Amino acid sequence: MKRGRGSGLSLSIQAFYIRSGGVSRKETSVYPLYRRHGTQAHPRFVKQPGSSTDRIKWELQRRFRLKNIANSITLSRIAFSLFLSALPPFTFRFYAVYALCGVSDIIDGIIARKTNTVSAFGSKIDSIADLIFMLVCMLKVFPHTPFKNCIWIWIAVIAMIRVVNIISGFICVKRFISLHTAMNKLTGGLLFIFPFTISFIDVNDSATLICISATFAAVQEGHLIRTKQIFDLDGK
Repeated sequence: MKRGRGSGLSLSIQAFYIRSGGVSRKETSVYPLYRRHGTQAHPRFVKQPGSSTDRIKWELQRRFRLKNIANSITLSRIAFSLFLSALPPFTFRFYAVYALCGVSDIIDGIIARKTNTVSAFGSKIDSIADLIFMLVCMLKVFPHTPFKNCIWIWIAVIAMIRVVNIISGFICVKRFISLHTAMNKLTGGLLFIFPFTISFIDVNDSATLICISATFAAVQEGHLIRTKQIFDLDGK
């Protein structure tokens, strides 16, 4: 008996289901895509979710994978920071790992926002990674920077304001708060480029500029927390 074209297509679909692990027609829709090689078209079948429940499940799995990408980059910054603590300061390897930490801090936030996968967990580990990175940098860089006494006092005052902000956050909303305001981002950027400028800019001049920015950022953050004008608790 001669087979028609429909029978051949039907066999191809059945072969696809066998290769894909025996997925039934009800669970999966098959869409033919055509790829031209010269003058002849060859059908290629792609498995996609069929029912609304399958689509929701597929979308949740996709977002979970994308969220893991951003969180994995954030966790890598913690690993890079710990590795940075074992390197001698102001060497090529130190600057290379230091730059990787900074790039990862930028990329994870961009990926989380672009893929709409910003989460409370991601924000928490991002804040923890930033804290570890900052502490490592302070331990590696500050002992080799001849700051004036007034700069050290200024840094201590900023640290005290930050501690008060953390306590106020726990009192106001019963949770740890790390606001990603424009001033906080500016201060973070200035702190990041500081080690690269030590060789050609006086450290006290750079520290003064950073302390001015950090003071405004800390005061603004405290005002937003105590007046409960908190717009981005979990955003990166």
